[in-house]
Amino acid sequence: MKEFVKILGVFFFGLLTAIIIYPTLHEGGHSLVAISVGAKVVDFTLFPLPSVMCDVFDVGNFKIALIGFGGIFIPYLISFALKPKSFWMWYTNSIVRGI
Repeated sequence: MKEFVKILGVFFFGLLTAIIIYPTLHEGGHSLVAISVGAKVVDFTLFPLPSVMCDVFDVGNFKIALIGFGGIFIPYLISFALKPKSFWMWYTNSIVRGI
């Protein structure tokens, strides 16, 4: 029974990370970089499908590329900034790095 509870915990935290935590970090990364390069965030949605809409009319191509890469690199950098103490935080952090 104890192993079954552990398996349920691994499944729960994996699902939580893949459905809520990572999409929030990913779309937040796009938004953070967009704001920092001078673009305007028009819409930020997590459910039913995660997305962010930015007004990049006055932004150059290089800055648009940075906004795109922000969704990849911000969650990755956050995962390296955290030093988890518990197994569940380590596991969640490892899933974010893996995605």
